[in-house]
Amino acid sequence: MSTPFAIFRRNQKALIAFLGVMLIFVFTVGSIVLDFFDVGRAPRDNKVIVEWQGGKITASEMERMQVSHNLLVAYLDAVIQETVSKKGTPKAPGLQRDRFGRYVAPGIRRSASESDIVLTMVLAKKARDEGLVVSDEAIDSFLLRQLGDEMIGSQTMTDLLETTTRGQIRQKKLYDLLKTELLAQNLQILAQSGLFATPPAEAWQYYNQLNRRVVTEMLPIPVDAFLDQVPEPAKAEILALYEERKGLIKSPETPEPGFKRGDQIKFGYFRSNMDDFKSQLTEEEIVAYYEENKEERFKNLTLPENPAENPATEGGAPPEDPNSEKPVSEKPVSEDGDKNKDAETAKEPKPTAAPQEEKPPAEKSVEKPAETPSEAEKDPTEKDPPEKDEVGKDEAAAESKEEAAKPESSDGAARVAGSQRFVAFTQDDKTKTDDATPDDATPDDAAPDAKTEDDSSPKKEAGKDDAKEKGDTKEKAPPQTDAAAKPEEKPAEPPQKPATVPPAAVPPANRDSEKGASPTETPPAEESAGETEPTEKPVYKPLEEVRGQIENALAQQKAAKAFDVVGRLVAGYARSQRLHQAKKNKKQAGAPPQKLDFTAIAKENGLTYGETPLADRFAIEETELGKTFAQSFSQTGFVTIPFVDIGFQRGVPLYKTSKIGGERFTEYLFWKIAEKEAYIPTLEEVHDEVVAVWKLRQALPLAKKFAQEIAREAAKQISLAEKDAAKKDVKGDAKNKDDNQESPPEEAAQSPPTLTDVVNILIKKKKPSLGELPDLAPPPFSWMTTGAMPYGFGAAPELSSVEGVYGVDDGFMEDVFALHVGEVGVAVNHPKTVVYLTRITSETPPEDQRRVMFTFSAFNPNTQQLASRGRFATFRKWYQEVEKNYGVKWNRPADQEEF
Repeated sequence: MSTPFAIFRRNQKALIAFLGVMLIFVFTVGSIVLDFFDVGRAPRDNKVIVEWQGGKITASEMERMQVSHNLLVAYLDAVIQETVSKKGTPKAPGLQRDRFGRYVAPGIRRSASESDIVLTMVLAKKARDEGLVVSDEAIDSFLLRQLGDEMIGSQTMTDLLETTTRGQIRQKKLYDLLKTELLAQNLQILAQSGLFATPPAEAWQYYNQLNRRVVTEMLPIPVDAFLDQVPEPAKAEILALYEERKGLIKSPETPEPGFKRGDQIKFGYFRSNMDDFKSQLTEEEIVAYYEENKEERFKNLTLPENPAENPATEGGAPPEDPNSEKPVSEKPVSEDGDKNKDAETAKEPKPTAAPQEEKPPAEKSVEKPAETPSEAEKDPTEKDPPEKDEVGKDEAAAESKEEAAKPESSDGAARVAGSQRFVAFTQDDKTKTDDATPDDATPDDAAPDAKTEDDSSPKKEAGKDDAKEKGDTKEKAPPQTDAAAKPEEKPAEPPQKPATVPPAAVPPANRDSEKGASPTETPPAEESAGETEPTEKPVYKPLEEVRGQIENALAQQKAAKAFDVVGRLVAGYARSQRLHQAKKNKKQAGAPPQKLDFTAIAKENGLTYGETPLADRFAIEETELGKTFAQSFSQTGFVTIPFVDIGFQRGVPLYKTSKIGGERFTEYLFWKIAEKEAYIPTLEEVHDEVVAVWKLRQALPLAKKFAQEIAREAAKQISLAEKDAAKKDVKGDAKNKDDNQESPPEEAAQSPPTLTDVVNILIKKKKPSLGELPDLAPPPFSWMTTGAMPYGFGAAPELSSVEGVYGVDDGFMEDVFALHVGEVGVAVNHPKTVVYLTRITSETPPEDQRRVMFTFSAFNPNTQQLASRGRFATFRKWYQEVEKNYGVKWNRPADQEEF
């Protein structure tokens, strides 16, 4: 039986010859065949999209150049990351970092847009023509010394190149790419070398752009009001304008016309509103959510106690009153917990119960007390106390207890409370329980207000009780010695039960009595004791406190569930549509899927359904859906992405749903319903549009000339009126001085006319078809603004908005701020559709004040950013001249393939 191998052996010569011919064919024409079919990719467009002297780029070449540039940037990023990981510091002329220290430019331009690719190619061409050279040694220095900081070897560089580019860029191609990039960069640095220093006059201009605010009168003159003076264009003029602008898409951001139609898309969307879902919540749902989540979400945080701040915490020092005078003899608290030894002396002679009407003790201070008892009232058996400035806090507390027996004062309770609180600050709970306690101390289960002097100190000093019985109010506290604590006075009568609260229960508010402040009426002992009882913080936050959080969470859950339901319905409908289209492409019969009633579906799920018209990105931006946005984190921080940048992405199939956020707690689930790709219409389709653009271009000079004539005449009339008003003021003042009386009303000076009054009178004479022009009178504004952000907080200056003016740009602001106060001028908006007659009536701050401020804060971060902005504008003008000299010509607009 013949085998395949036997067949091969019999015909091996012929087969080898055939395979050889096939290999030759593959190597010669195989690449052409592959390029033709280009499996898995869109057909390549080899049309030349841009050309210049000595160079051109086709669409496929542009795509390859963009891919190579992105791979090069990825490689340089990896080199920088490796250097930083080895504690090195990358450095290169083109290296840029943001305010967070992140590298945003890895030594070359990061952007791979078409316009930036061409800019690099043209600048490199000019650099070679100017004689600039970048050698291989310069590339090695750039990679190893500047970016690598001599921390990375050649082998590591090679490994990084292989890893980051996946073998698509070899060393030779790497050097070629970097030579082109560095040639363009070096020429750009040379061109900008004289721009980095900001002269004082230029800095003054930038300072005024931010700080000069003007009040203006503005009257709009529409350009289309002069179309009646423009003749009909010739056919050649119409054709020339069409050919010039047919490849451009008209954008409201530019005054230049465009006749190309961009991508048009129709969107459908569901909208959820949190307020609608909140209104559907029941009390049972709110309570159930609270009970289920209170352990994890609604617990009160319990902060650890700080012994230095909490007098009740063991080991903590008692707080001091900042307004109280500290006795000289005060002893520091020891660290071994025996901090209340000095307090024991004051603790042993417990304060005698004092009625609330008794007079409180005088403040213990160096100064003489306000009320001093007579010498006759002092006990003769009493020993002389130590000097007042050597008496410590404990002695003062003890004396306060002894003086509490004064019956003359009606506010004694407040002062007693204050002095007893002072003692309480030196005795915490541990002192009351752990310190030495007399044998007949009060039992633990006794009430605090039942403690008496007898209970806590059986060794009483008889002289003290005798002094209290006689009304003695000036008894001194014993010295801080054991000998001084021994009783040497007369036997005391049995003490009475105290009516005051114990020291630890006195509220801190009564400490004012220690400082000599005017005493306030103290509540009864029972109420005072109740106030000082520490109230424990609840373990969980109350329901009413977190009700709003619960409602938001439940509303979000309901909205997410509703979006999930309707999203599955839309996805099922999309699958049915794709299946039907596949059958249709194969010319198979089949009924189209039944269209969903999106309005009914939205209503069933608490949502709102809406659709946009089939329109381009600029028209969609004006719709409800077009005003939504998404946020993303980039290398420079959070960035806002408008809806059109998301919705108009290419390659997204129909009915593929996506979410995006809106304002006021709204969210959208949207999808494409239909789309139409960008195209260039024929001249017949846009004939009327081309004619209108041509006429508007011709009407603009007529409108500007008319406005300038009106401005000159208005300025003259206003100036004459102001001079007449000034003369009348002078005459009126002189007459008042002579007659010594007020001038009659008819002779009073009249205010000068406004720009609106003068201009409308002139327009009635010169062009009555305009009618009366409205005075916009916008609020004060400056050329540039940073909003509410202060210096150095990342808010780059931007153009201010002018209320009532559409299309403000730098040219408009330049015309307005070239005027001085009182002058009248003309400014044109960016779309070139309106000419504004403008007069500055006042400015703030005045110029002399701004000059003084400028000397102190001229070169702040904002003016530096404006200087950078000015340098970039100057460079752009220079580069436009380079493009003109090299004949750069785009056969289609740059970077508009995304539309």
